[in-house]
Amino acid sequence: MQQKSPAESELGSLLWPETVAVVGASGNEQRIGGRVYGQTRRGFTGRVYPVNPGSPEVQGDRAYARLADLPERPELVFLAVAASQVLTAAGEAIEAGARCLVILSAGFAETGPEGLRAQQELMDRARQAGVRVLGPNCVGVINTRNRLFGTFVPVADFYRSGRVAIVAQSGAVGARLFAQAQHQGIGVSYLLTGGNEADVDVADLLDLVTADIEIDVVLVHLEGLRNGRRWHEAALRALRSGTKVVAFKAGRGRRAAAAAASHTGVLAVDDRVLDAAFAQAGVLRVADPLQLVDIAGGLAVTPPVGPRVAILSASGGIGVMLTDEAERLGLQIPETSPELAMALGRRIPAYGSVMNPIDYTGQVVNDARLLRDVITEVVASKEFDAVVLGGIPPSQIDAARSFLPWIAAEHGVPILVWADEASVPLLVEAGVPAFRHPFSPVLAVSHGINQIRAIDRAPEIAMAMSPVDDWSEPVTLVEDQTLPLLESIGVPVIPSWQVHTTAQAAERFHETDGAVVLKLSAGWLPHKSEAGAVRLNLVSAAAVDEAFAALDDLRRFGPGDGVILMQPMHSGTRVELMVGATRHPDFGPVLTVGLGGRLVEIVDRVATVLATGTTADFADAVRSLCDGRLVGHHRGLSEAEADSVVAVMDAMAALMRTDPGVIECEINPLAVGEDGSLVALDALLRRTDSQTCAPPTLLPPTLTPPKPPVP
Repeated sequence: MQQKSPAESELGSLLWPETVAVVGASGNEQRIGGRVYGQTRRGFTGRVYPVNPGSPEVQGDRAYARLADLPERPELVFLAVAASQVLTAAGEAIEAGARCLVILSAGFAETGPEGLRAQQELMDRARQAGVRVLGPNCVGVINTRNRLFGTFVPVADFYRSGRVAIVAQSGAVGARLFAQAQHQGIGVSYLLTGGNEADVDVADLLDLVTADIEIDVVLVHLEGLRNGRRWHEAALRALRSGTKVVAFKAGRGRRAAAAAASHTGVLAVDDRVLDAAFAQAGVLRVADPLQLVDIAGGLAVTPPVGPRVAILSASGGIGVMLTDEAERLGLQIPETSPELAMALGRRIPAYGSVMNPIDYTGQVVNDARLLRDVITEVVASKEFDAVVLGGIPPSQIDAARSFLPWIAAEHGVPILVWADEASVPLLVEAGVPAFRHPFSPVLAVSHGINQIRAIDRAPEIAMAMSPVDDWSEPVTLVEDQTLPLLESIGVPVIPSWQVHTTAQAAERFHETDGAVVLKLSAGWLPHKSEAGAVRLNLVSAAAVDEAFAALDDLRRFGPGDGVILMQPMHSGTRVELMVGATRHPDFGPVLTVGLGGRLVEIVDRVATVLATGTTADFADAVRSLCDGRLVGHHRGLSEAEADSVVAVMDAMAALMRTDPGVIECEINPLAVGEDGSLVALDALLRRTDSQTCAPPTLLPPTLTPPKPPVP
């Protein structure tokens, strides 16, 4: 193993210092300073010094009154003193030449304005000196490789080092994850906790641990993201390094939605955007913090494979349960071939099932060879990319520890096991991907596929994501201004004409073949239907005259300017969709696609994807709608229609990437006709300046059929 040196990373001293000092070290190991010093001195491969002005000796070692008294410069300094003493102690550490500080003390920004001011003063001094700070209010760091146990969390004398790292914003959660991993037999090399993240944040820590080529899996606990863009870039770097990142985030808020006025802004909530960012960076998000640990050991030894999964169990009920979850995750559960079914039939009792999911029955308890024979037949058939095993009799665990790794290696097919709590550490120790949660095995297979897909599609990190820096006084460009822009970038739009008088409305109606629509288009009226500003299916001159008069009254008495538009009545709409884009404060441009119309927020059938994604990402979003049932259903979208929607998303993404002034754009509805054509019937756009993107004169002067989307 190649150890990290401080020269390799600005934060290298957090994990690989040669010299450490503990300010506030105590002879009482029940105190924070005493435990940090005691746990570090017992095994650390470098040199550690206790600093305590009130005691000449700490835990049998010579203590130093000040950092300036140490015989050498400390690279890493732990501060375990009262908050009121931290600023002075930090100043002494800076003067002593420390590279990094770990501030265990609480009582800073988390306590209110006064604590925040103290934290800012601390950081001003550290930044001026170029010293990095972890904390305050953190539980410290653990490196099991050099036995740096710089934490007040108790660490057992027996611990396992391995290819897993833990990065947590919450020290308590991080400590629990570390303990749980040890309990399950999963080796962890690093535990890093951010605390208040006054300086070093979770993105820095993710970069630090993924730079280690011997780390395969990083478990991340998040409470919030102060800089989502930096986190996303760090996750993309982890993806390219081949490291698997598994994250749990607590809290599901609506920060971006508060600044948005359109349907898209309401729906593109932080949690959906975060899911989109995770997916693009190949991050596996779990709903249960303990599943972080459960999946870690298996992921570390599970290579990426294809989607064809064989599910084996001694119970039909378990097989059905695992099959449901596998299919929900997009995995394939192919039927066994006649040849394989015949081979399995010679071994499985008649009351079992030789079809996938395979039920080899409870006879496995009596027949010690049954499990091995069935698994061998399945993997040797080459019909499956992975095998998920729903349980092993406890009496056969020792045998399984031997034959499962051999069969998997011999045939190149990973075998993942859902096992009981006592068996998981034994199997993991033998190199078998074993899990306590029943769905973790199929989740591990699915993540391997998704990670490879993300690597293939990952955008260049250097691509500007253009988050919004200034949300002040955005300008709303409504239908008469937005439709021309959309048409200019290849989106098919409904023809429109401005009509300023009753006579103009009557003249245009007579020139139009069929029914028409009148609308009031105004910046103060983003959603026209609710205000009665849309009059549909006008089939006579009298109806047009009456509708124009009503809209003109609404315009004249409204709070701002507006224009009245006439459009041909679009008939034969089979599906109404919504395609929108917002510029998230952290993650930049985000696309939303889903069922549209007036009930879009109630139905809430949408998918969210980052606009920096690929056409394939947009296609996945469209095909995921309505739990994957919209595309291919006779009342939904055909494959060709889905491709046309993707083309609209491509155009919208290009707009958001190339024009940073656009903070929001929405088409609703995007109508899909009986003939398969797409046309934008209404749209709005908001931007941070007064540019109109395209002049109203670009509106088509005559009625023309909708253009097909640009392929």
